[in-house]
Amino acid sequence: MGARTASAAASENKKAMLVNKEDIGAARNEYLFRVPGVGESNIVGHLMWNILLVHVPLVIVSTYLQRWGPLVALFNAIMLYDRYILGLHYNTHRSANALTSNIASFLTPLYGIPWGCYRLHHVLMHHRENNLFPRDLSSTEPYNRGSFLEWCRYFGRYILACWVELPIYAASRKLFRVASLAFLGGTSTAAAMVYGLCYDGPLAYCMLWFVAVPYIYSSTLLMLGNWGQHIFIHPDHPRNNFHLTYCCINTSTNQRRFNDGYHTLHHLFPGAHWTTLPTLFTEQSKRISDERSLVFNDIDFGGVAVAVFLGQFEQLAKRLVDPELGRLGEGGPFESVSAAVDHMKMCLQPIPAKQ
Repeated sequence: MGARTASAAASENKKAMLVNKEDIGAARNEYLFRVPGVGESNIVGHLMWNILLVHVPLVIVSTYLQRWGPLVALFNAIMLYDRYILGLHYNTHRSANALTSNIASFLTPLYGIPWGCYRLHHVLMHHRENNLFPRDLSSTEPYNRGSFLEWCRYFGRYILACWVELPIYAASRKLFRVASLAFLGGTSTAAAMVYGLCYDGPLAYCMLWFVAVPYIYSSTLLMLGNWGQHIFIHPDHPRNNFHLTYCCINTSTNQRRFNDGYHTLHHLFPGAHWTTLPTLFTEQSKRISDERSLVFNDIDFGGVAVAVFLGQFEQLAKRLVDPELGRLGEGGPFESVSAAVDHMKMCLQPIPAKQ
């Protein structure tokens, strides 16, 4: 009896020490409203039906009237964009069901992603190549990642060339069907944007506000997000998942974006269901601590990227957490705030291309 009591007490103490308590069991905020007939646990499904029932009708009405395009586009960007992108992301890794997957794929052009491109870019390229330059076209390795001007160069390559480079990448991997679909998706999206910019009428109005505008803001946010997720890369361990990305815990965006802050765990276990990531973080806490893998408290990837651009390294160091020791505000797993700052600055330097 005494042994069981001691074990229970130890378990309770461990639970009390969890550094990501605010994420475990938190109320979800990924969708706007529940949809009858969609399974209670199918949160991605509720979100996709939200978009079909709210945003798509707004697009149709706005196109017919040729009015309210900027307002509808703004509503989509603020209320649905990040939810959709992360819902698409995790559903691509691990499908909720066929209907949800088909809806998610159908909606991609309304969120700035050509048909046939997302799975190729994220799963078949980014996770396979794991940020390795030059194989991963969205790799952050060759850039000085503390420079906003370098990010602009990174962004420029993506928005102008990615949908040309992506089919070429797929063909080089002998994924010819995937390459063909990506080429058709990219060219059709480009044609739609040109039509929207050069002509008048309902269809042109739709292409301008609901294809071209989302492509611009989506490209900006996707590249800021990927840059932020892979902004710190240890020059001695660029292939180690504990050192090519990091985690953001106890931030409200984890409840809105399918626990996206647990990016180290996502790279370690890309097939893991998004609901399990906070628990996996706890299970891996000793390894994360031993590796001195970066974990930030109450800030998301965009916030980290902006802080780096502004040179706010001390503020970031004070948000670092050691998940095993529960150490916060003193440089996390490092000896001091100044040691943490030095480490972060070291991890911003360009990584030479693998020969």
